[in-house]
Amino acid sequence: MIPVEIVIAADSQENIAKWTRAAIEGGASRIELCAEMAHDGLTPSDQAIMAAREALGALPGLMVMVRPVFAGASGSFSYDKPMINLMCRQIEQAAAYGANGVVLAALQRRQANIHLGALRQLVRTAKRNRLSITFHRAFDAMSDSRSAIEILVDIGVDRILTAGSAWGGKNSALDSVQTLSQTIRQAADRLEVVVCGGITAEMAPCLLAQLPGHSRISLHAFSGVLSLAHTDARRVRALVDATNS
Repeated sequence: MIPVEIVIAADSQENIAKWTRAAIEGGASRIELCAEMAHDGLTPSDQAIMAAREALGALPGLMVMVRPVFAGASGSFSYDKPMINLMCRQIEQAAAYGANGVVLAALQRRQANIHLGALRQLVRTAKRNRLSITFHRAFDAMSDSRSAIEILVDIGVDRILTAGSAWGGKNSALDSVQTLSQTIRQAADRLEVVVCGGITAEMAPCLLAQLPGHSRISLHAFSGVLSLAHTDARRVRALVDATNS
């Protein structure tokens, strides 16, 4: 069986190099670098990206959130033209400072659908800079996720991040197995499905046992690998081992 990769979200607010190393020492395959995790993740600073890259050395797997601070904590994923241009600059800066991929989305204002023009611009910029692309949990805010999958495949997105439940809800991934299974089946290895939603070492085996095929599934954790509000290498290792035992 192909190992299920573990993605660790890391808050860039302090000592990001230390917590990046902890995630990698624990066996994580990718780091999703964000600022303001209390606001569901915003674009980190250039300094944070450089610190994370230095901590990783030549290892791949540095994914950088691209979500302007102007979106605030409201959960809005719609952006005007100046913000899209800003996001393109942030993508270019992320690449320049050593990112391997970006995590982003763009939805239509007042409609829970993909903003095709904006997303195409963002994807073109990322691909021009040789970055992989994850469409983040805006996926869970859309009214028609089945159509969205086909659009994302067509546009050239590499992954989607989903908890299988409505954005802003309290359900864990384990509560949303049916929806997650439908998403995985439809993606059909055309997209990697990055499963989030309260992922822990205790949950992971039960969750994976109920999901179809693991060839293009990964697990995304944040709070489930923290100790005293910081990434704990032992908790990451426990999740890696539980997932792939």
